Amino acid sequence: MGTFFSSRRGLTVSAAIVVVLLALNGLVAYQNTRVLIDQEHWVGHTQQVLGALDTVRATLSDAETGQRGYILTGQAAYLQPYSSATRQIGPQVDGVARLTADNPTQQRRLPRLRALVATKLAELARTVALRRAGRTSAAVAVVLSGQGKATMDQVRALPDAMRGTEDTLLARRSAAARTAATTATASTAVATLGSIAALVALLALIRRGLAQRARLAEERARFLAGEQATRARAERVTAQLESVLDVLPVGVFIADATGRLLQRNRAAADIWGVEALLAVADVEDDSGGGADGGTMAPPELALAGVLQSGQSVVGQELVIQAPDGRRKTVLDSAVPIRDEAGAVVGGVVAVVDITARKEADRERALLARSNRLLLDSTDEGIYGIDLDGKCTFINRAAAALYGSVPEDLLGKNVHTLMHHSHADGAPYPAAQCPIYQAFRNGRRCRVDDEVF
Repeated sequence: MGTFFSSRRGLTVSAAIVVVLLALNGLVAYQNTRVLIDQEHWVGHTQQVLGALDTVRATLSDAETGQRGYILTGQAAYLQPYSSATRQIGPQVDGVARLTADNPTQQRRLPRLRALVATKLAELARTVALRRAGRTSAAVAVVLSGQGKATMDQVRALPDAMRGTEDTLLARRSAAARTAATTATASTAVATLGSIAALVALLALIRRGLAQRARLAEERARFLAGEQATRARAERVTAQLESVLDVLPVGVFIADATGRLLQRNRAAADIWGVEALLAVADVEDDSGGGADGGTMAPPELALAGVLQSGQSVVGQELVIQAPDGRRKTVLDSAVPIRDEAGAVVGGVVAVVDITARKEADRERALLARSNRLLLDSTDEGIYGIDLDGKCTFINRAAAALYGSVPEDLLGKNVHTLMHHSHADGAPYPAAQCPIYQAFRNGRRCRVDDEVF
């Protein structure tokens, strides 16, 4: 056999075998790649449908949030999310319809989804119109009737059913993709091993000289030296990064593409109450909480959304529960880490503890409510004004003296409304008004002969 492979004919045959095996290897790899691309396309399509369903539900929630804010405050700025949602919801539902055009089951659910969205928008529009007309109590009554909540529950339930269908498709398609990947790996490995075997047989006929061996040894030594230098530089950079992270007042997590925790700073450990390096997924499962006070599933965290969609998430408010049982309110933000090809290979999470601020907000709200109850409990008319003379607060007794209600007087110039004339009907300039002098010059006054 040594004589055969030493001959020119033997070399030619060996080279031909290598070429044939390499060609077969390339053909198998091409076919497997096509299968993988097709399966990944359908997996991505299913994820697009899931994202579109989540967007529809989130848009309706935004509209409802804007409606509630406007009903409570009467300020037009709160209508911005409502107005934006009413413009976007139709195209978003159309987007779901386009994405599910290949699924008859989902198509049968779309008319019901459109009807529920229309019913919810009609209810929101009705309450907004009532509030604009000054009929706040009527608008609140509609909200408290539970009709809007019932509709919203149905809206949530229907996308959940559609998500169930898509999750089933996603599982089936993911399984098909894994099978295709396994097949591709096995077939490619077999073809590659055959090519390698033929190459080894061919290369065994070529004698390497001592000079070549020396050159290879030298290259290997250079490679090892470069690898050691790279590792040393990486360790120095890691140490510097740890030092910087540990002085930040913001909790920072760094995770890989699977959600596994790679690094965290001291502030992150303080916020979560985690002293050891743990998997981010474990922390989410055991400690997470939604902003509504319920147990939070990992997909609600900013990191989960970043790793799935590749889009940054900024300022998402969450309520978490640390291992010691304490509940905290945090702002959860995350950005993706990408490789040179643009693929997401990890994420950086920034967590800010705003528990104290939220508690302060609640205390201020309770204080404001207590002050309102106190003002409304007295029969004396009491009101407050700013430096422009506009009403900042007024109790019901004062409003009743004017023949109105507090909501109609807030923000209006009190002097112009009820103190504009003397008893004889002569104009009463604001600059001469003792109330005006009191808040302008800081002097207290008490009068008992003023006419309102």
